[in-house]
Amino acid sequence: MNKLGTLLKNHELNKAIPYARNLSPANLYDDIVEFIDSDNDNLIWYTVILNLLLEKESPVLHNMLYNIFAFILNNFDGAPDVQLYHARRALELSNEKDPLYPELLCNLLRLNYEPDEMVSDEEAKKIAQKVLEIDPNNDFVHDRIEEGLYK
Repeated sequence: MNKLGTLLKNHELNKAIPYARNLSPANLYDDIVEFIDSDNDNLIWYTVILNLLLEKESPVLHNMLYNIFAFILNNFDGAPDVQLYHARRALELSNEKDPLYPELLCNLLRLNYEPDEMVSDEEAKKIAQKVLEIDPNNDFVHDRIEEGLYK
């Protein structure tokens, strides 16, 4: 178990939060996913990210939460709504100059067909066009177009 996971297992939030604050986003994500994998029913990790969001809300943290609820905890009741909230909020906090922006747009596109149609076909088509304006070679959008989406 990684250090963050150990602190969380031991109910040491007063140490876990400052420790998490000093991790890179990639390491924070990996540590939290490892914790979730070891204890799927324990949501104490959410307190850490929530605290970080309250300190400084960012598209990176919202994207992290989108990914956790889209790919790790997607079977929880309400997960699609949580995904949609964090996908939209990450986008609101970002802009086209952000290297993460095309990925954030693609998160909304996923919600057009997976798990439910949380994003309308009309909105998805506009988003796909926007992604291709920014990144004309975006594989995700091109693959979906080949599947017959966003026409």
